[in-house]
Amino acid sequence: MKKVVILSLISILIFPAMIFAADFKANESGNVNIESSEKTKNLYTAGNSISSDADITGDLVVAGNNININGDVENSLAAAGNTINIKGNIGRNARIAGSTISINGNVGEDLLIAGGSIIIGKDAVIKNDLLVACGTIEINGKVLGNIKAAGAEKLIIRGEVLGNIDAKEIQNLTIESSAVVNGKLTYSSAKEANIADKNQIKGGIDYKKIANTENLGNNFGNTLIKILVGFITLFVLIYLAPKFTQNLVEDAYNNPWGNIGTGLVFLIVAPIVGLILAFSVLGIKIALILALIYVLYLVLAGLSTSILAGSLILKFIDRSKVLSTSWRAIAVGVIVISLISLLPIFGWFIIFIFFLLGLGELIQRSLATLKKQRS
Repeated sequence: MKKVVILSLISILIFPAMIFAADFKANESGNVNIESSEKTKNLYTAGNSISSDADITGDLVVAGNNININGDVENSLAAAGNTINIKGNIGRNARIAGSTISINGNVGEDLLIAGGSIIIGKDAVIKNDLLVACGTIEINGKVLGNIKAAGAEKLIIRGEVLGNIDAKEIQNLTIESSAVVNGKLTYSSAKEANIADKNQIKGGIDYKKIANTENLGNNFGNTLIKILVGFITLFVLIYLAPKFTQNLVEDAYNNPWGNIGTGLVFLIVAPIVGLILAFSVLGIKIALILALIYVLYLVLAGLSTSILAGSLILKFIDRSKVLSTSWRAIAVGVIVISLISLLPIFGWFIIFIFFLLGLGELIQRSLATLKKQRS
């Protein structure tokens, strides 16, 4: 149940900002730099290293390895990456997911954040609620609303909280002497919090003792990384090969059962053929080359699983006659496949069907290309 809650949080984090956009920036080098003099509105950007010094009108949606946002964002921010540093001010809501995150600017409304290690700087002000799921978080700034935290290995509060704190399944909770909590502290943990002075908690303390949660932070981190890797990889795939991706999805559903059957045959027969070749006159070298090709097909089929699922779901949600490979399809597909994978047998069976569908279409496309070259 806990994993479902966390994955639902990620879906809320990423999905809302994916629907509309007016501008897209990317670079073949993988690095995107937005100068302070540039004027941008409702910006999408992706790459290895993202740096924005400009003030963004409207919303900002960004995905990458290293992300630095130094300028202000008029409305909302959605960011997903490995290392994320926010120094500018966010006018409305911020939804952020990453491995290492630091927030040193103000957030005009709610901050919804998930990550491995999070630091809220001493000059940062969250003007409404802070909702967080993480490994470790340090709150040095001011939160004008409530704090809701789940599954943290360490939660350290040094700043001021005007509202209540609700911390569920926290391994280590520390309220340092510089902290002031004007509301009530409610938390569940295997051990009591380290509180410098209980008088710092104006609204009182409600502690519920639970079983040890030592591995919760690590489990969350692994799940988060899977979500981020899938999302960012598909982001790049669709950007680099939009036509290929769209055709793959459309053709896969034009002959679903044929593609599933082809994928299943390839999955079983290809390794057998490889073993026969390895012990034949042709030798091990050709078998190794075929093994590499086999693995490549499996990787591509695995990537296609989420986009195939997301495009089909969106077709029914939007009551559309066409299959979409938009950002919404990526977000929906990655999240739904992650949720389905939590189901013991049925979930993995559904994922396997989508996997075979993608694998079969890839094989069919390859065969069609070879046939075309021969003719």
